[in-house]
Order: sequence, then C-alpha cells, then structure tokens
Amino acid sequence: MLKKFILMLGFTSIFLLAGCQREPSRYDAFADCLTEKGIKMYGTDSCPYCQKQKEMLDGAFDKIDYINCDIKLRQCRETNITGYPTWILANGERLIGKQPLETLADKTNCELPDINPDFNE
Repeated sequence: MLKKFILMLGFTSIFLLAGCQREPSRYDAFADCLTEKGIKMYGTDSCPYCQKQKEMLDGAFDKIDYINCDIKLRQCRETNITGYPTWILANGERLIGKQPLETLADKTNCELPDINPDFNE
C-alpha cells in the first residue's frame, strides 16, 4: 500500500511540475547573457517601475539575478540600495531606475533581439 502511495505521489509531482513550465521568451538568451555577465537587479514587489522592468523582458525575467529587497532587506541595506530598481553591473557601476533594454545591452555587450517599442519606454 505504501509503495502505491509513493508511486502515485511521484506521478502527481511530475504531472504538476510539467504543467508549470513557461513559454520560451524571445529575451531568454538576452536575460541569460545579463546573468552570465554578473548584472543584478534590486527591487521590491510594490515598486511599479520594477514591475514595468520585469514586463519589458517579456517572460524572461525569471532568468535575471534578482534581489527582492522586501525579502532580503539586510542585503539591500548593506549594498546601499537607495532606489528601485537598481541594476548593479559586475564592475560595480549602478544604473538606478527603469532602464531601456538597449542600455542594459550596451553596458554588458549582450545581444538584444528586436524589441517591442511599447515595452522600452
């Protein structure tokens, strides 16, 4: 009986995990490159500019090295985060505020696919 329960639990877990996959984004490679280049974004859940920045990446934001200052307040204070969003490049340069994707591409040499101008305001 226990074997059946464990087997059923395993199949249920696989089924649920398979349903949680997201659709690929045209920005996946760009977001991967930003992360590989060591760029980090600091923000909060309540920051409307952070939400807009996330939308600009069209589903690929989950690939960005993101520090949520609502959860990691101590880390954000120690890093001297004073505004949201704040992007910190590997060389320590800070970009404060919502950034055009072109700026992130220029600062990191990551290739940016054709963009939707509505999301790059």
